Amino acid sequence: MQSGSVNYIGLLMFESDKSKRRTKERIALAVILVVSLGAAWLVVELRSVIRFTSPIELSRSGLSISMPQGNGWRCDGKWTYDDDGYAVSSTFAVRAGSVRSYARCRYVLASEYRTAEEWFNEDAASIGGRVVETGRNEVDKLVVDWAKIAGEGGLEMVSGVCELAGGRRLEIDVLQTGDQPGLARNIFERVVKSIRYKDNGFLPAGEQVVEEVRKAGAKEFGDVNQPVFFILSDSKGQAVGFTMDSMEIQANEEQALRAASYFYRRGLSAVEQAGYYYGGTSFEKFEWMFRQNSPRTGRVGIEMSVQSGVLTVRKSGIARKGKEYMLGEAAVPDIILEPVLKQALESGAQEIIIDVVRPEGNIVPVYIEKVIGPDSNSLKLEVLDGSGYQQQVYYNNTAEPVKKVIEQQQTTYTLNLATAEQIAKAFPERADLVFRRVLSREGI
Repeated sequence: MQSGSVNYIGLLMFESDKSKRRTKERIALAVILVVSLGAAWLVVELRSVIRFTSPIELSRSGLSISMPQGNGWRCDGKWTYDDDGYAVSSTFAVRAGSVRSYARCRYVLASEYRTAEEWFNEDAASIGGRVVETGRNEVDKLVVDWAKIAGEGGLEMVSGVCELAGGRRLEIDVLQTGDQPGLARNIFERVVKSIRYKDNGFLPAGEQVVEEVRKAGAKEFGDVNQPVFFILSDSKGQAVGFTMDSMEIQANEEQALRAASYFYRRGLSAVEQAGYYYGGTSFEKFEWMFRQNSPRTGRVGIEMSVQSGVLTVRKSGIARKGKEYMLGEAAVPDIILEPVLKQALESGAQEIIIDVVRPEGNIVPVYIEKVIGPDSNSLKLEVLDGSGYQQQVYYNNTAEPVKKVIEQQQTTYTLNLATAEQIAKAFPERADLVFRRVLSREGI
């Protein structure tokens, strides 16, 4: 009996312990459920109550905009340059599967024209969705066309496009995952309301300068058949490289222009670049080949051509279709930039912006300011790609460049006008190129 009582009591104690464990497990599950619901609620609340950045200005453009920041949203607070424009974005820190909610704005410099409908259909295709609603907002004298797009898996996007002065365009995309309908629309409208834009007149002034060069044709290029040399010196005054530029006008109806450029820098970071241009003096139709060889990049080749205002860029030796950009009225190939700078110096405009097509095959705005002094006149150039590259070009009394001071990444270089003989003496390893003038395709 006693033994049985012990066993019975032990059984009761076992059952009691088992019941307690079940109770604890139920409590634990309830706590987990509450915490999960609380976390989900917190995520929703964080995404509903969203702060915005202070206005983020795009340098020299007259444009500023605010983006989601904090409460789960992250924004680095600056515009970043890419090949044909600038972008600023904000992303939500919590992913839903492989998709992350984001808001993104792009300031497009040059691209093929698309209607708002075409733009919205492309965005819809990118997320496997369809346009379900369209509308139009007006802010700060700007018109923003928009579309709401329903995508796969509950994705929702609101896409907008706004035309700006000088053929520029602002594109706005807000994408949200499917856990809170209406959030994308809310964020989009707040982004749109934050837009501030004032045309500073720099781009129209640049367009006017480029147009004057186009009208003048061969006259604006002057006596270009003589090559121009500059010796490159570092901050210590040591000669480290040189440049050589040649132009030649062909006497025909199209006033065809041939131009060649060559840059050489010796040393551990040796660089050798050469380019060849053939086209009209109006820049509206041309071919441009560029080659570079350096320890960092190896051998690089770029081929560019323009037809009907569309720039096509291909890497040499690659058969597939290259990138295409629609050039604006202020677009100028870098290799024949000098006549445009000369016109900028002589124009009545104090500040201008032009779009420079660079040898690498991209387009970047360049801000130019005229500096008039008692001893010499000069132009200050600021490349607006975030690199910090600046150049000041000094001119003599006949408006010919005689000196260039370059600043980039806290380093200063100077280019001084030189003769072929001076270049050959300082750089005997390239003397044969100097006297050959490099004015042919074979020269590069």
